[in-house]
Amino acid sequence: MKVIDIKDPGKRAKRARIEMEKVGTDIGGVTFFKRSTGKVRSMAYRIGVKNPSFAKTPNGKGDKTGKGTHARKKRDADNLLMTVFDVNAVTHGRTVKTKRRYIVGRGAWKSIPLDTVIKVNSNGNKVLFKKYC
Repeated sequence: MKVIDIKDPGKRAKRARIEMEKVGTDIGGVTFFKRSTGKVRSMAYRIGVKNPSFAKTPNGKGDKTGKGTHARKKRDADNLLMTVFDVNAVTHGRTVKTKRRYIVGRGAWKSIPLDTVIKVNSNGNKVLFKKYC
């Protein structure tokens, strides 16, 4: 296991992105602090997923910065985020008449705050980021 000690959030986020992208199109694992609650979250993720039938690809059209995928990428860069495909999230749908929920598939798009990453597992390599101050 490799241990990395970087206190600057910008440099820490850049290094976390590099380590997470080493997974390629395989499945990797990441552990991080959620910004909203401060709790630790572990996730199995993939990057480079193309057009899953049950999870619409995020496009960022709701952003005020512009339209399309470029707006999402700009928002991610500004906020030290990385959008990945969470392979364990269950996607639900609802029937029209009864409004009952049913499982559509497994997987959803999620944003990870790169400055709060604790651990990354990719291709058998484990990288631990020391707790930041």
